[in-house]
Amino acid sequence: MQQTEQFKLNQWQKDDRILMEDFNADNLKIENALADVDKRAGHGEGIPVDLSSRGAHIFTHCNFLQWNTLSIVHLIINAVTTNGQPLDLCYRTRASNGNKSVKFGTMYCNASADEESRVNTLHITMFPMFDERSKVSMLISGADPSGFVILDISYKDFYNIAGERSVSTIQVLPGSYSRIYTWK
Repeated sequence: MQQTEQFKLNQWQKDDRILMEDFNADNLKIENALADVDKRAGHGEGIPVDLSSRGAHIFTHCNFLQWNTLSIVHLIINAVTTNGQPLDLCYRTRASNGNKSVKFGTMYCNASADEESRVNTLHITMFPMFDERSKVSMLISGADPSGFVILDISYKDFYNIAGERSVSTIQVLPGSYSRIYTWK
């Protein structure tokens, strides 16, 4: 199994055996690194969710972020939907002819806003590393796919993360929330 040069995070190849211990060790390294950054830099204010009344949509807007000033951005989305139905995990791009939505996964949701019954929370950590022209790279948990993902879009064209479904029988319900935390 290969590892990243700087942080020694695992990079699995198709023929590698994926072990829970390796995955957990990587998560612990990331957790400790984020805790250290948090102590040194502090984190930004949580930003409330924007709920749409058309179909089922939950958006976390990123268009106001100044990517070239940030090293880490962490998104938390906790969606409550009808019967806990999943949503399509999408990103939206800025385009001259309007915003374009691109599905890249499935977001797991909760059936109740009751804190004790919330089991699905989406965490996305992005690493712009002060370069808004680089491809969006993110570490995802609480969705499929989970793990490290690189999107075919630069940070400067990245508009928002959305959980969405066009089916009218699935609705995003009260109690859903979204937060963004940033580190310089």
